[in-house]
Amino acid sequence: QAAAAQSGAGGAAGGAGAKKRGKRDVIVAESYNKTDSKFVLPQVEKSDAAKKVIMDALQGSAGFLFASLSPTELQQVVMAMKEVKCVPGTTIIKQGDDGDAFYIVENGKFDIEVNGNKVAARSNGASFGELALLYNCPRAASVIATTEAVVWALDRQTFRYMIASTREDQLAVIIDTLRKVKLLASLSDEEMNKIAEAVQEQSFEPGDKIINKGEEG
Repeated sequence: QAAAAQSGAGGAAGGAGAKKRGKRDVIVAESYNKTDSKFVLPQVEKSDAAKKVIMDALQGSAGFLFASLSPTELQQVVMAMKEVKCVPGTTIIKQGDDGDAFYIVENGKFDIEVNGNKVAARSNGASFGELALLYNCPRAASVIATTEAVVWALDRQTFRYMIASTREDQLAVIIDTLRKVKLLASLSDEEMNKIAEAVQEQSFEPGDKIINKGEEG
């Protein structure tokens, strides 16, 4: 189901293009350097219920996009998302348009259409438009509200700022910590950077066992 949302509403179309060759759409993964912008991360107030819906989606169907973020950073993404209200018939994503935002449905129902034909439906807690955060490519499907609805939107600039600044800050902290480990003291900068890239953050609550005696490490 998540894959259908990504390829249908957020990514490049694949069905019709597979049968006949024609002009190919150019899909570009863009880079982002946080030093190039004086970007200010948005902070949008929302209810606890809305925050839960957004967080569940960020850790669920859209988790592949936000896996590198810490719990604190995920909360920042939640607060950065902006409310969009829809009435029945609202086309929130139009097939062929350039994609620049990702959406999470707080409440309401949507049809996903390709070339005017309904191919899927989405409702509370669903997400669509994920690939627009990664690639500069046309929308492969239209998403149309069939009821009154409230969705939360994250634009590409905010997403790229979060990922770029997060990864840069994470690597700096990880490398600084690794350099304090005697076993790794002889490693070159390149080797240290490779290890830092492979490190993944894990969170623990008070009383959690990190290592159990007798278990394989």
